[in-house]
Amino acid sequence: MTELINTLFNYLLTTPYAQYVTLVVFAMFILQQILPHLPPSITTKIPNWIMIIVNVIAARYKHTENKNTDMKGNSK
Repeated sequence: MTELINTLFNYLLTTPYAQYVTLVVFAMFILQQILPHLPPSITTKIPNWIMIIVNVIAARYKHTENKNTDMKGNSK
């Protein structure tokens, strides 16, 4: 699995769109770090599909949700 991820990143970083890939990865990293600290009143305003993508990329699925929010960022 590690080889597949490394190969994918090497491919993406050698394309003409490498700067955009890097920007998206950096933005997702920042969101991943900030998201657990946001109150549910803010995360409920973020569209569900964005919250699911961010949580899956951040490896926050199944039983690792915040205690106040579900996978979609909505209050429990």
